Amino acid sequence: MRRGLDAEAIFSRERVASTRLAMLGRLGVIAAIAIWISLTRNPPLVYYTLGACALFAAITALHYRLVPSYAQMRWLPYVFYGLDVAMVIAGIALSILIFFDHVPPAMVYHFNYFPFFFLVLISTGMSLSPRVVLWTGVCIVAGWLMLYLVVDHPAGLDWDDIPADARGDAFLAYILSPDWVGGFSRIQESIVILATAGILGLIVYRARRLVARQIEAEQSRRAVREAFGQYVPDTVADAMIATGGILPPEQRRASVLFCDLTGFTAMTHRLGPERTVAVLNDYFDCVAACIGRHGGIITQFQGDAALAVFNAPTDLPDHERSALNAARDILESCAGSTFGGQEMIPRIGIATGDLVAGTVGGAGRRGYTVHGDTVNLAARLESKNKDQGTRILLSAETAAALGEGETLRAIENVSLPGVAEPVTVYTPTQ
Repeated sequence: MRRGLDAEAIFSRERVASTRLAMLGRLGVIAAIAIWISLTRNPPLVYYTLGACALFAAITALHYRLVPSYAQMRWLPYVFYGLDVAMVIAGIALSILIFFDHVPPAMVYHFNYFPFFFLVLISTGMSLSPRVVLWTGVCIVAGWLMLYLVVDHPAGLDWDDIPADARGDAFLAYILSPDWVGGFSRIQESIVILATAGILGLIVYRARRLVARQIEAEQSRRAVREAFGQYVPDTVADAMIATGGILPPEQRRASVLFCDLTGFTAMTHRLGPERTVAVLNDYFDCVAACIGRHGGIITQFQGDAALAVFNAPTDLPDHERSALNAARDILESCAGSTFGGQEMIPRIGIATGDLVAGTVGGAGRRGYTVHGDTVNLAARLESKNKDQGTRILLSAETAAALGEGETLRAIENVSLPGVAEPVTVYTPTQ
Protein backbone atom coordinates (compact mmCIF):
# COMPACT_ATOMS: atom_id res chain seq x y z
CA MET A 1 0.00 0.00 0.00
CA ARG A 2 1.37 3.41 -0.91
CA ARG A 3 2.53 5.43 2.09
CA GLY A 4 1.85 2.34 4.19
CA LEU A 5 4.47 3.31 6.77
CA ASP A 6 2.40 6.32 7.79
CA ALA A 7 -0.70 4.15 8.08
CA GLU A 8 1.16 1.57 10.13
CA ALA A 9 2.42 4.27 12.47
CA ILE A 10 -1.15 5.44 13.04
CA PHE A 11 -2.39 1.88 13.59
CA SER A 12 0.47 1.22 16.00
CA ARG A 13 -0.43 4.29 18.04
CA GLU A 14 -4.12 3.45 18.07
CA ARG A 15 -3.37 -0.19 18.88
CA VAL A 16 -1.60 0.84 22.06
CA ALA A 17 -4.49 3.10 23.10
CA SER A 18 -7.26 0.61 22.30
CA THR A 19 -5.48 -2.40 23.85
CA ARG A 20 -4.84 -0.46 27.02
CA LEU A 21 -8.50 0.50 27.09
CA ALA A 22 -9.41 -3.19 26.73
CA MET A 23 -7.12 -4.07 29.64
CA LEU A 24 -8.74 -1.42 31.83
CA GLY A 25 -12.15 -2.80 30.88
CA ARG A 26 -10.97 -6.29 31.74
CA LEU A 27 -9.82 -5.16 35.18
CA GLY A 28 -13.31 -3.80 35.74
CA VAL A 29 -14.86 -7.13 34.73
CA ILE A 30 -12.48 -9.04 37.02
CA ALA A 31 -13.43 -6.79 39.93
CA ALA A 32 -17.13 -7.30 39.20
CA ILE A 33 -16.72 -11.09 39.10
CA ALA A 34 -14.77 -11.09 42.37
CA ILE A 35 -17.46 -9.04 44.09
CA TRP A 36 -20.27 -11.21 42.71
CA ILE A 37 -18.64 -14.47 43.81
CA SER A 38 -17.87 -13.03 47.24
CA LEU A 39 -21.53 -12.13 47.71
CA THR A 40 -23.07 -15.32 46.31
CA ARG A 41 -20.69 -18.16 47.18
CA ASN A 42 -19.27 -19.71 50.33
CA PRO A 43 -15.67 -20.45 51.29
CA PRO A 44 -13.45 -22.06 50.10
CA LEU A 45 -14.81 -21.28 46.60
CA VAL A 46 -14.65 -17.57 47.41
CA TYR A 47 -10.94 -17.78 48.29
CA TYR A 48 -10.18 -19.77 45.18
CA THR A 49 -12.05 -17.31 42.97
CA LEU A 50 -10.43 -14.26 44.59
CA GLY A 51 -7.00 -15.82 44.13
CA ALA A 52 -7.72 -16.57 40.48
CA CYS A 53 -9.03 -13.03 39.95
CA ALA A 54 -5.95 -11.55 41.61
CA LEU A 55 -3.67 -13.58 39.34
CA PHE A 56 -5.68 -12.64 36.28
CA ALA A 57 -5.59 -8.96 37.33
CA ALA A 58 -1.80 -9.11 37.76
CA ILE A 59 -1.36 -10.57 34.26
CA THR A 60 -3.73 -7.93 32.87
CA ALA A 61 -1.79 -5.12 34.59
CA LEU A 62 1.47 -6.47 33.18
CA HIS A 63 -0.12 -6.65 29.73
CA TYR A 64 -1.26 -3.03 30.09
CA ARG A 65 2.28 -1.96 30.97
CA LEU A 66 3.94 -3.82 28.09
CA VAL A 67 1.51 -2.84 25.32
CA PRO A 68 3.86 -0.08 24.01
CA SER A 69 6.45 -2.82 23.37
CA TYR A 70 4.24 -4.41 20.69
CA ALA A 71 6.16 -2.59 17.93
CA GLN A 72 9.49 -4.08 19.05
CA MET A 73 8.17 -7.48 20.15
CA ARG A 74 5.50 -8.48 17.66
CA TRP A 75 5.12 -11.86 19.35
CA LEU A 76 4.09 -10.29 22.66
CA PRO A 77 0.30 -10.05 22.05
CA TYR A 78 0.23 -13.71 20.98
CA VAL A 79 1.89 -14.69 24.25
CA PHE A 80 -0.46 -12.65 26.43
CA TYR A 81 -3.69 -13.72 24.73
CA GLY A 82 -2.51 -17.33 24.67
CA LEU A 83 -1.78 -17.00 28.39
CA ASP A 84 -5.28 -15.65 28.95
CA VAL A 85 -6.78 -18.74 27.36
CA ALA A 86 -4.44 -21.03 29.30
CA MET A 87 -5.44 -19.39 32.58
CA VAL A 88 -9.16 -19.91 31.89
CA ILE A 89 -8.53 -23.56 30.97
CA ALA A 90 -6.37 -24.04 34.08
CA GLY A 91 -9.04 -22.40 36.25
CA ILE A 92 -11.69 -24.81 34.96
CA ALA A 93 -9.41 -27.84 35.39
CA LEU A 94 -8.40 -26.86 38.95
CA SER A 95 -12.00 -26.26 39.95
CA ILE A 96 -12.77 -29.84 38.87
CA LEU A 97 -9.88 -31.26 40.89
CA ILE A 98 -10.43 -29.14 44.00
CA PHE A 99 -14.16 -28.70 44.37
CA PHE A 100 -15.82 -31.42 42.31
CA ASP A 101 -13.71 -34.49 43.06
CA HIS A 102 -16.80 -36.07 44.62
CA VAL A 103 -18.85 -35.84 41.43
CA PRO A 104 -18.23 -37.23 37.95
CA PRO A 105 -15.74 -34.99 36.05
CA ALA A 106 -18.21 -34.73 33.20
CA MET A 107 -20.31 -32.45 35.43
CA VAL A 108 -17.98 -29.62 34.39
CA TYR A 109 -20.02 -29.35 31.22
CA HIS A 110 -23.12 -28.60 33.29
CA PHE A 111 -21.51 -25.44 34.66
CA ASN A 112 -21.47 -22.12 32.86
CA TYR A 113 -17.74 -21.85 32.12
CA PHE A 114 -17.74 -21.54 28.35
CA PRO A 115 -18.93 -17.88 28.09
CA PHE A 116 -15.71 -16.74 29.79
CA PHE A 117 -13.89 -17.55 26.57
CA PHE A 118 -15.94 -14.95 24.73
CA LEU A 119 -14.71 -12.26 27.13
CA VAL A 120 -11.16 -13.13 26.18
CA LEU A 121 -11.94 -13.32 22.47
CA ILE A 122 -13.86 -10.05 22.30
CA SER A 123 -11.04 -8.14 23.97
CA THR A 124 -8.68 -9.17 21.14
CA GLY A 125 -10.70 -7.02 18.76
CA MET A 126 -9.15 -3.99 20.48
CA SER A 127 -5.73 -5.21 19.35
CA LEU A 128 -6.65 -4.11 15.80
CA SER A 129 -4.96 -7.27 14.54
CA PRO A 130 -6.96 -9.95 12.67
CA ARG A 131 -4.11 -12.40 13.24
CA VAL A 132 -4.24 -11.96 16.99
CA VAL A 133 -8.01 -12.48 16.92
CA LEU A 134 -7.72 -15.71 14.92
CA TRP A 135 -4.80 -16.91 17.05
CA THR A 136 -6.87 -16.48 20.21
CA GLY A 137 -9.81 -18.32 18.66
CA VAL A 138 -7.58 -21.26 17.75
CA CYS A 139 -6.08 -21.28 21.27
CA ILE A 140 -9.55 -21.41 22.82
CA VAL A 141 -10.64 -24.31 20.62
CA ALA A 142 -7.40 -26.21 21.24
CA GLY A 143 -7.64 -25.69 25.00
CA TRP A 144 -11.33 -26.56 25.22
CA LEU A 145 -10.97 -29.74 23.19
CA MET A 146 -7.84 -30.70 25.12
CA LEU A 147 -9.76 -30.31 28.37
CA TYR A 148 -12.46 -32.58 26.97
CA LEU A 149 -9.89 -35.24 26.09
CA VAL A 150 -8.09 -35.00 29.43
CA VAL A 151 -11.22 -35.16 31.62
CA ASP A 152 -11.86 -38.73 32.74
CA HIS A 153 -15.37 -39.71 31.66
CA PRO A 154 -15.35 -43.48 31.08
CA ALA A 155 -19.13 -43.75 31.28
CA GLY A 156 -19.73 -40.52 29.43
CA LEU A 157 -22.99 -40.22 27.57
CA ASP A 158 -23.27 -38.51 24.22
CA TRP A 159 -26.02 -37.56 21.83
CA ASP A 160 -25.85 -40.84 19.97
CA ASP A 161 -26.59 -42.67 23.23
CA ILE A 162 -30.07 -41.18 23.40
CA PRO A 163 -32.64 -43.57 21.87
CA ALA A 164 -34.41 -42.20 18.85
CA ASP A 165 -37.80 -42.62 20.56
CA ALA A 166 -36.75 -40.94 23.84
CA ARG A 167 -39.28 -38.30 24.88
CA GLY A 168 -39.95 -36.16 27.93
CA ASP A 169 -38.48 -37.60 31.13
CA ALA A 170 -36.54 -40.25 29.26
CA PHE A 171 -34.80 -37.58 27.19
CA LEU A 172 -34.09 -35.40 30.26
CA ALA A 173 -32.66 -38.40 32.10
CA TYR A 174 -29.85 -38.51 29.59
CA ILE A 175 -29.28 -34.75 29.31
CA LEU A 176 -29.27 -34.19 33.09
CA SER A 177 -27.28 -37.29 33.93
CA PRO A 178 -24.02 -36.71 35.91
CA ASP A 179 -22.33 -38.78 33.22
CA TRP A 180 -23.54 -36.55 30.38
CA VAL A 181 -20.57 -35.39 28.28
CA GLY A 182 -22.12 -34.34 24.99
CA GLY A 183 -18.93 -34.53 22.95
CA PHE A 184 -20.74 -33.35 19.84
CA SER A 185 -21.65 -30.20 21.77
CA ARG A 186 -17.96 -29.54 22.37
CA ILE A 187 -17.42 -29.69 18.62
CA GLN A 188 -20.34 -27.36 18.08
CA GLU A 189 -18.93 -24.93 20.66
CA SER A 190 -15.56 -25.06 18.94
CA ILE A 191 -17.16 -24.26 15.59
CA VAL A 192 -18.99 -21.32 17.15
CA ILE A 193 -15.75 -19.97 18.65
CA LEU A 194 -13.91 -20.33 15.35
CA ALA A 195 -16.77 -18.69 13.47
CA THR A 196 -16.88 -15.83 16.00
CA ALA A 197 -13.11 -15.37 15.76
CA GLY A 198 -13.35 -15.39 11.96
CA ILE A 199 -16.13 -12.80 11.89
CA LEU A 200 -14.41 -10.60 14.47
CA GLY A 201 -11.13 -10.90 12.57
CA LEU A 202 -12.90 -9.92 9.35
CA ILE A 203 -14.47 -6.91 11.07
CA VAL A 204 -11.06 -5.80 12.34
CA TYR A 205 -9.53 -6.34 8.90
CA ARG A 206 -12.25 -4.32 7.18
CA ALA A 207 -11.93 -1.56 9.77
CA ARG A 208 -8.19 -1.42 9.13
CA ARG A 209 -8.75 -1.26 5.38
CA LEU A 210 -11.30 1.54 5.71
CA VAL A 211 -8.98 3.55 7.94
CA ALA A 212 -6.07 2.88 5.58
CA ARG A 213 -8.10 4.17 2.64
CA GLN A 214 -9.04 7.27 4.61
CA ILE A 215 -5.39 7.85 5.48
CA GLU A 216 -4.36 7.38 1.85
CA ALA A 217 -7.10 9.74 0.67
CA GLU A 218 -6.04 12.35 3.20
CA GLN A 219 -2.41 11.98 2.13
CA SER A 220 -3.45 12.39 -1.49
CA ARG A 221 -5.48 15.44 -0.53
CA ARG A 222 -2.47 16.82 1.35
CA ALA A 223 -0.28 16.29 -1.69
CA VAL A 224 -2.79 18.19 -3.82
CA ARG A 225 -2.91 20.98 -1.28
CA GLU A 226 0.89 21.14 -1.26
CA ALA A 227 0.85 21.47 -5.04
CA PHE A 228 -1.86 24.15 -5.12
CA GLY A 229 -1.43 25.83 -1.78
CA GLN A 230 -2.92 25.28 1.61
CA TYR A 231 -6.35 26.70 0.83
CA VAL A 232 -7.45 24.63 -2.17
CA PRO A 233 -11.23 24.06 -2.04
CA ASP A 234 -12.32 20.53 -1.26
CA THR A 235 -14.03 20.18 -4.65
CA VAL A 236 -10.76 20.87 -6.43
CA ALA A 237 -8.80 18.53 -4.19
CA ASP A 238 -11.38 15.78 -4.77
CA ALA A 239 -11.17 16.26 -8.53
CA MET A 240 -7.38 15.96 -8.41
CA ILE A 241 -7.50 12.87 -6.21
CA ALA A 242 -10.05 11.20 -8.51
CA THR A 243 -7.76 11.65 -11.51
CA GLY A 244 -4.51 10.72 -9.79
CA GLY A 245 -3.33 14.32 -9.62
CA ILE A 246 -3.54 14.95 -13.37
CA LEU A 247 -6.33 17.04 -14.87
CA PRO A 248 -6.58 16.92 -18.69
CA PRO A 249 -6.48 20.23 -20.57
CA GLU A 250 -9.84 21.82 -21.23
CA GLN A 251 -11.25 25.07 -22.47
CA ARG A 252 -13.76 26.73 -20.22
CA ARG A 253 -15.16 30.10 -19.25
CA ALA A 254 -13.68 31.32 -15.98
CA SER A 255 -12.73 34.41 -14.03
CA VAL A 256 -9.06 35.21 -13.42
CA LEU A 257 -7.79 37.33 -10.54
CA PHE A 258 -4.33 38.87 -10.75
CA CYS A 259 -3.02 40.48 -7.56
CA ASP A 260 0.18 42.54 -7.26
CA LEU A 261 1.75 44.82 -4.66
CA THR A 262 2.43 48.54 -4.69
CA GLY A 263 6.04 49.54 -3.94
CA PHE A 264 7.38 46.00 -3.78
CA THR A 265 10.71 46.77 -5.48
CA ALA A 266 11.52 49.52 -3.02
CA MET A 267 10.59 47.25 -0.14
CA THR A 268 12.99 44.52 -1.27
CA HIS A 269 15.89 47.00 -1.34
CA ARG A 270 14.97 48.22 2.12
CA LEU A 271 14.44 44.83 3.79
CA GLY A 272 16.96 42.57 2.12
CA PRO A 273 16.31 39.04 0.77
CA GLU A 274 15.61 37.11 3.97
CA ARG A 275 13.11 39.55 5.46
CA THR A 276 11.50 40.07 2.05
CA VAL A 277 10.80 36.35 1.69
CA ALA A 278 9.42 36.15 5.24
CA VAL A 279 7.12 39.12 4.62
CA LEU A 280 5.90 37.68 1.31
CA ASN A 281 5.17 34.30 2.86
CA ASP A 282 3.08 35.95 5.56
CA TYR A 283 1.26 38.06 2.98
CA PHE A 284 0.63 35.17 0.57
CA ASP A 285 -0.87 33.12 3.41
CA CYS A 286 -3.46 35.87 3.79
CA VAL A 287 -4.10 36.12 0.04
CA ALA A 288 -4.44 32.35 -0.35
CA ALA A 289 -6.91 32.19 2.54
CA CYS A 290 -9.06 34.92 1.00
CA ILE A 291 -9.08 33.26 -2.41
CA GLY A 292 -9.78 29.83 -0.96
CA ARG A 293 -12.70 31.11 1.08
CA HIS A 294 -14.45 32.13 -2.14
CA GLY A 295 -13.80 28.96 -4.13
CA GLY A 296 -10.76 30.00 -6.15
CA ILE A 297 -7.33 28.41 -6.45
CA ILE A 298 -3.94 30.04 -6.82
CA THR A 299 -2.22 28.59 -9.87
CA GLN A 300 0.94 30.65 -9.75
CA PHE A 301 3.04 33.01 -7.65
CA GLN A 302 5.18 35.45 -9.64
CA GLY A 303 7.44 37.47 -7.40
CA ASP A 304 5.00 39.57 -5.39
CA ALA A 305 2.04 38.66 -7.65
CA ALA A 306 -0.53 35.89 -7.32
CA LEU A 307 -2.63 34.46 -10.14
CA ALA A 308 -5.91 32.79 -9.20
CA VAL A 309 -8.72 31.22 -11.21
CA PHE A 310 -12.39 30.77 -10.40
CA ASN A 311 -14.53 28.08 -12.12
CA ALA A 312 -11.62 25.81 -12.98
CA PRO A 313 -10.94 22.92 -12.73
CA THR A 314 -14.39 22.40 -11.15
CA ASP A 315 -17.59 24.33 -11.68
CA LEU A 316 -18.18 27.37 -9.50
CA PRO A 317 -21.56 29.05 -9.96
CA ASP A 318 -21.43 32.86 -10.16
CA HIS A 319 -17.64 32.76 -10.39
CA GLU A 320 -17.46 36.42 -11.41
CA ARG A 321 -18.97 37.49 -8.09
CA SER A 322 -16.76 35.03 -6.21
CA ALA A 323 -13.67 36.60 -7.78
CA LEU A 324 -14.81 40.10 -6.86
CA ASN A 325 -15.65 39.04 -3.30
CA ALA A 326 -12.21 37.46 -3.00
CA ALA A 327 -10.63 40.72 -4.17
CA ARG A 328 -12.58 42.68 -1.57
CA ASP A 329 -11.61 40.16 1.07
CA ILE A 330 -7.91 40.64 0.20
CA LEU A 331 -8.15 44.42 0.46
CA GLU A 332 -10.07 44.27 3.74
CA SER A 333 -7.64 41.75 5.23
CA CYS A 334 -4.64 43.90 4.28
CA ALA A 335 -6.17 47.15 5.50
CA GLY A 336 -4.78 48.01 8.90
CA SER A 337 -2.73 44.78 9.03
CA THR A 338 1.00 44.24 8.83
CA PHE A 339 2.92 41.30 7.45
CA GLY A 340 6.27 40.81 9.06
CA GLY A 341 5.92 44.36 10.31
CA GLN A 342 5.22 45.74 6.82
CA GLU A 343 2.04 47.24 5.40
CA MET A 344 0.88 45.78 2.08
CA ILE A 345 -1.14 47.64 -0.55
CA PRO A 346 -2.39 45.21 -3.21
CA ARG A 347 -3.81 46.07 -6.63
CA ILE A 348 -6.11 43.59 -8.34
CA GLY A 349 -7.34 42.96 -11.86
CA ILE A 350 -10.21 40.61 -12.70
CA ALA A 351 -11.12 39.38 -16.18
CA THR A 352 -13.70 36.87 -17.35
CA GLY A 353 -13.63 34.83 -20.53
CA ASP A 354 -12.48 31.65 -22.22
CA LEU A 355 -9.17 30.12 -21.22
CA VAL A 356 -7.28 26.83 -21.42
CA ALA A 357 -6.62 25.05 -18.14
CA GLY A 358 -4.89 21.80 -17.30
CA THR A 359 -2.00 20.00 -15.65
CA VAL A 360 1.38 20.66 -17.24
CA GLY A 361 4.95 19.72 -16.38
CA GLY A 362 7.39 16.88 -16.57
CA ALA A 363 10.22 15.04 -14.78
CA GLY A 364 7.96 14.38 -11.81
CA ARG A 365 6.99 18.03 -11.36
CA ARG A 366 3.52 19.11 -12.41
CA GLY A 367 1.28 22.06 -11.78
CA TYR A 368 -2.17 23.25 -12.72
CA THR A 369 -2.00 26.32 -14.98
CA VAL A 370 -4.29 28.53 -17.04
CA HIS A 371 -3.47 30.19 -20.37
CA GLY A 372 -5.13 32.60 -22.75
CA ASP A 373 -6.09 36.21 -23.41
CA THR A 374 -8.26 36.28 -20.27
CA VAL A 375 -5.20 35.65 -18.12
CA ASN A 376 -3.24 38.36 -19.89
CA LEU A 377 -6.13 40.81 -19.59
CA ALA A 378 -6.36 40.31 -15.81
CA ALA A 379 -2.64 41.11 -15.48
CA ARG A 380 -3.01 44.26 -17.61
CA LEU A 381 -6.01 45.42 -15.60
CA GLU A 382 -4.03 45.01 -12.40
CA SER A 383 -1.23 47.16 -13.80
CA LYS A 384 -3.70 49.83 -14.97
CA ASN A 385 -4.86 50.44 -11.40
CA LYS A 386 -1.77 52.58 -10.91
CA ASP A 387 -2.79 55.00 -13.67
CA GLN A 388 -6.44 55.12 -12.63
CA GLY A 389 -5.83 55.49 -8.90
CA THR A 390 -7.96 52.42 -8.21
CA ARG A 391 -7.42 49.21 -6.29
CA ILE A 392 -9.67 46.85 -8.29
CA LEU A 393 -10.36 46.91 -12.02
CA LEU A 394 -12.81 44.61 -13.80
CA SER A 395 -13.13 43.73 -17.45
CA ALA A 396 -16.33 44.61 -19.27
CA GLU A 397 -17.26 40.95 -19.50
CA THR A 398 -16.89 40.51 -15.73
CA ALA A 399 -18.97 43.62 -15.09
CA ALA A 400 -21.71 42.45 -17.46
CA ALA A 401 -21.93 39.09 -15.69
CA LEU A 402 -22.24 40.78 -12.29
CA GLY A 403 -25.32 42.67 -13.46
CA GLU A 404 -27.29 45.01 -11.28
CA GLY A 405 -26.30 43.26 -8.07
CA GLU A 406 -23.09 45.32 -7.93
CA THR A 407 -22.55 49.08 -8.01
CA LEU A 408 -19.73 49.70 -10.48
CA ARG A 409 -18.18 52.82 -11.94
CA ALA A 410 -17.30 52.72 -15.62
CA ILE A 411 -13.95 54.09 -16.77
CA GLU A 412 -14.03 54.68 -20.53
CA ASN A 413 -11.31 54.89 -23.18
CA VAL A 414 -8.68 53.00 -21.19
CA SER A 415 -5.69 51.90 -23.25
CA LEU A 416 -4.29 48.48 -22.38
CA PRO A 417 -1.03 47.01 -23.67
CA GLY A 418 -1.69 44.49 -26.44
CA VAL A 419 -5.24 45.73 -27.01
CA ALA A 420 -5.71 47.66 -30.26
CA GLU A 421 -8.65 49.85 -29.25
CA PRO A 422 -9.32 51.65 -25.94
CA VAL A 423 -11.77 49.74 -23.76
CA THR A 424 -14.16 50.42 -20.93
CA VAL A 425 -13.20 48.98 -17.57
CA TYR A 426 -15.00 49.04 -14.24
CA THR A 427 -14.21 49.50 -10.59
CA PRO A 428 -16.49 48.77 -7.62
CA THR A 429 -17.68 51.81 -5.76
CA GLN A 430 -18.02 50.00 -2.45
